[in-house]
Amino acid sequence: MSKQGFFITDDDITTKTQFVKALRHFVATGETTTPPWHGREYGTSRGEVLLVNAIADYFEEHTEITDKDLGLNWFVDLHKHLVEAFEEFRTHPMHQVLRETYKSQLGELRQEIPDLLDITGQFAHGHVTRDLCKLMPLIAGRCGGEWLERELEGYFNAEANVINHAWRRFVRKCYRPIAPRIKAESHRGNSGLFGRTTLRSYVLAGRIMFTFSRTSTPSDVLAKITELMDTKGVTAENKVAALEALLMITPSPDEGPDVQQISFIGDDSDMYGFRSGMNYPATGYAECVAMINDVIDHWDGRRFSKNDGIGLG
Repeated sequence: MSKQGFFITDDDITTKTQFVKALRHFVATGETTTPPWHGREYGTSRGEVLLVNAIADYFEEHTEITDKDLGLNWFVDLHKHLVEAFEEFRTHPMHQVLRETYKSQLGELRQEIPDLLDITGQFAHGHVTRDLCKLMPLIAGRCGGEWLERELEGYFNAEANVINHAWRRFVRKCYRPIAPRIKAESHRGNSGLFGRTTLRSYVLAGRIMFTFSRTSTPSDVLAKITELMDTKGVTAENKVAALEALLMITPSPDEGPDVQQISFIGDDSDMYGFRSGMNYPATGYAECVAMINDVIDHWDGRRFSKNDGIGLG
């Protein structure tokens, strides 16, 4: 019996060999094993057929991936196999032609083959994982289905989910108390330094953008002060207090190669922050979460104040 509770027949895809055959059929015809459950025909995006063919090649070449699953469903490990496949596609010298062909097929987008687990600075990550999450279950047939789509989405978007959890905590603890004030203000920009992190907001045409940013390396001044306190035998507790005080009066740069940053867009009429979401960051997810938590831990709404120097540029 399958994961969905129906009895498996000879027509169902239950092995790697059958799945590879279904992948090849899609490459040749554009047809999926199962019609999309949303009722419309599946439309391929640029570069997608090329990647599906590469996935089929990968499964055929990697004999360590067993043909049959010892449990109830071969597809329970599909997410792990796809991550390994894409890591090979984007890094191994033997796939250089694949990488160049993929980039050329995407035309002006010129996207690289992404790491399926890393969302950093990758619009390509969202583009490719969205397609994989929708297409692989359709090719898998009855043994795939909506449960497999949810499984893939949760795995590929794990980093984004962690960032969004931190963002929701910021919305509850920090944004909601000041949302009415921001809505009533005549100026567009606010900013404040919280811990090591600068928070900026900008309102335009009914939208509000929050940006968290900080330098990835402490300033030379702070490093020298820390070294001096070490030589003078300052206690750890006093050292932390002194550094925190210095950081609160030391502005965090918004430009430069070592700046970490992430932004969120919302509706300035939404006082609860429900209609808000993340822009793909150019910074690693751990640093993004750390910046959001830094603001939350040092939050004082009174220090988030008018800044006419903020714009969209």
